[in-house]
Amino acid sequence: MVSRDAGGDQEERRGGLRALTQFGELLSLGFTFALSILIGVLVGHYLVDGWLGTAPWGLIVFTLFGIVAGFLNLYRITRKYIDKGEQ
Repeated sequence: MVSRDAGGDQEERRGGLRALTQFGELLSLGFTFALSILIGVLVGHYLVDGWLGTAPWGLIVFTLFGIVAGFLNLYRITRKYIDKGEQ
C-alpha cells in the first residue's frame, strides 16, 4: 500500500521536473533570438551580397528578417506560457 507521502513526493518531483523544463526553454530564448539574427547576417552578407554583389542591401534585408524571426520565436514561446498561466 502506498502512503500519501510517497504520492506527494512523486508529485513534487514532477513539479520540479516541469519547472526545470520550463526554465530550460525560457533560458534558450536569448540563444534562439541571437542565433536567428546571426543566421540572417550570415545569409545576407555571404550568400546574397557575395553571390549577387548587392552589398550592403542583402546584409540589411536579411538582418531585418533575422530580427523579425527572433521576435516571432520570442512571441510564440512566451505566448505558450501566458496561455498555460490563464488556464
